[in-house]
Amino acid sequence: KPVTIADRLGARKITGVTGDISIPVLTTAVTAGATAQEASPVDSTNAAFTDATLSPQRLAAHAKVTQQLLAQNSFDLQSFLAADMRRGLEVEYNKLVVAALNEVTEVNASSFDMEDIPYLMEEALRAADVDPAGAKFVTEPGILRQLRTASLDAGSGMFAAPNANSVIGYECITSTLVGDDQIFLAQPQEVVCCEWGGLNIMVDPYTEAHKDVVRIIANMYADCTLLRTDAVIGYDVSP
Repeated sequence: KPVTIADRLGARKITGVTGDISIPVLTTAVTAGATAQEASPVDSTNAAFTDATLSPQRLAAHAKVTQQLLAQNSFDLQSFLAADMRRGLEVEYNKLVVAALNEVTEVNASSFDMEDIPYLMEEALRAADVDPAGAKFVTEPGILRQLRTASLDAGSGMFAAPNANSVIGYECITSTLVGDDQIFLAQPQEVVCCEWGGLNIMVDPYTEAHKDVVRIIANMYADCTLLRTDAVIGYDVSP
């Protein structure tokens, strides 16, 4: 059961929608001009927009439960089953988040040591004029291990990842849902997830009635995307 990312990252969520969603995203800022005189003309510029599009993707989980199990009146048994089905859907939901993070261009850090990489990612985020306040690292266990042992200065006892939950002062989310050797620095406000409706649960007592088994099916529809790809910095440590 992998550690999930979406809620800890703090991605924006849009709920209660129908059909495909297109979010207008400003691609160029409106330009201001300085004039030598008060009444001098200033050229006007039009803002350019692009669309961040989200389309419903079905996430589904199902479980087969014997009638004998359902006959038990144990709340614990019911909650175990429900929790695992929710967890399965949550993992698939978070795979959509990771797919969105992978839309970014990697920072060029191939000639640097491991302890330099988080700082280069922070620099790239600032160079794109993205406010780093609230940004978070997202990575997998192998990269975190390397950062935990990446010394900033010989003999100082300071490391790029001083504990299991932070990297160079930013919160770090570690999950096996992230690809091997991957690390991201993301501004959560630029990550958007959309949910169509809620969790739909269906009970099918007929299909496998000859086995005395009840099928329980859970469905939900969701999608994730980035508003600005330069608000997420990625790096693949593998050669």
